[in-house]
Amino acid sequence: MRFEQINLVALLFLACTGIATHALAADCQSQSPNLRDSNSVWAPVSSQPLPRHLQDRVFGFFARLEGQWQGSGKSTACVMTGGNDSVPVRAPEELKLRVHRNGNAYQFDFSIYDKRNSVSTSYHFIVTRNDRHLQVTGEGDLALMQFYDGGIRFRTQTALRTGFRREFGKGSGNTVLSLETVRQFVLKNDGLQFYKAVFHNGAMIDYSHWQFSRD
Repeated sequence: MRFEQINLVALLFLACTGIATHALAADCQSQSPNLRDSNSVWAPVSSQPLPRHLQDRVFGFFARLEGQWQGSGKSTACVMTGGNDSVPVRAPEELKLRVHRNGNAYQFDFSIYDKRNSVSTSYHFIVTRNDRHLQVTGEGDLALMQFYDGGIRFRTQTALRTGFRREFGKGSGNTVLSLETVRQFVLKNDGLQFYKAVFHNGAMIDYSHWQFSRD
């Protein structure tokens, strides 16, 4: 079974038992879970419709996250050192999160303060729903990977064809770049954990683990 497909029996089992999800791998160049499962970097997110009752359950989970959160965490950016080698550059962060609904969309707004470099940035994503799919704005269809009462893990994947000039100007061609983003929320008591991993052509290039409490 491909990773992007939903096994309804497994979903019901997870929902009834509340089994905790495993944290995402945090090592530079670690392989994406989609690649491990499909053996293909280019395996697309399924275009199969997501049943309405599952859309309702996902939005019901997001409703539990609504409001203001504050927290801290670390992010890892993988810096290439030559060849396929990379080293992690980690930064401690102070964080704020606002989750709010606007019609058929949930928006997640993160304010990030990098304490080491004294730099403030922001990050956000929006999940919208229609009759057939959940989508992350700018990234395409959302594919459920794990979903139970206390947590959700989902991914998006974009494959881009980019033009390039061949060596010595001998014609042109194109190549395909795969950018996959996996996000995970784990809600327990009054605490919330958020994981994000970004994979370029199947290898991890960016990772964040942020922990929040109600503001």
